[in-house]
Amino acid sequence: PNVNLEALACGLPVLTTQTAGGADVIETGTNGYLISGVHAVAEMTECIDRHFALGSTAVEEMRSRCWSTAREMTVERNVQQTIDLFEEVLLEKFRV
Repeated sequence: PNVNLEALACGLPVLTTQTAGGADVIETGTNGYLISGVHAVAEMTECIDRHFALGSTAVEEMRSRCWSTAREMTVERNVQQTIDLFEEVLLEKFRV
């Protein structure tokens, strides 16, 4: 998912699959586009066409939302989410 974060940090909308790493931070039409899978060529071209049909104001708004999303993805947040996941797994493993 780093490539998605790097694109967002550059103000570039992400086009990815719904199951790819990092897909959980992509909101279709807001900071990128989600498609059902890697072979969903029709969905992919539809998203690309939709993006290039946007006016300049909409593109700038989307770029701003990309930057905003990237700023939220701090190392500290990543560490906390990892710790939370480990704790959840441990609790589940040792549940009696």
